[in-house]
Amino acid sequence: MWDFNIGQALGLLGRTLPFVLLRAAVYFGITLAYILATGAGIGVGWGVGAFGDDEFRATAMAWGGIAGFGLTGAVMYWLREYILYIVKAGHVAVLVELTDGKPLPEGRGQIAHATAVVKGRFGQGLTALRAGPTGQGSHSRRHRPCARCIVHPADPLCPAVDGHCAGLPARGGGLHR
Repeated sequence: MWDFNIGQALGLLGRTLPFVLLRAAVYFGITLAYILATGAGIGVGWGVGAFGDDEFRATAMAWGGIAGFGLTGAVMYWLREYILYIVKAGHVAVLVELTDGKPLPEGRGQIAHATAVVKGRFGQGLTALRAGPTGQGSHSRRHRPCARCIVHPADPLCPAVDGHCAGLPARGGGLHR
């Protein structure tokens, strides 16, 4: 029953290196946003703290840093979810095509190709995100999109129940039940 080949998996990741690098860049950008916002909050706290003594300034700087970090966390929670889901959906689309033995189109980058595939299936990224935010512990398995169904909406191998995939617009995709 073991149907996993580590060499093949690493080879596919190597062939889709632009997505791996894009994910790393997204994580780096998110980290940088946290650092800059926290630093800006500390700076604002330092400025506000100038109206008091040293203890007041230290307290104002601490609250400024907490506020900067907290506001960034609130914004990044939703923004990170959207950005990484779009990257993940595109990466899955390219991985499925490579696994099925299809060559990637010539003259177009992997990320551009994946964007076209995802937009062709969902129309817009938010539809894909609403269809199945993976990795969320509060969501059950039936809300995660089937990778094969993202790329091939009419694929008979899609593990949908009752012969159809619920929860997605008529344009495509399927969900695990």
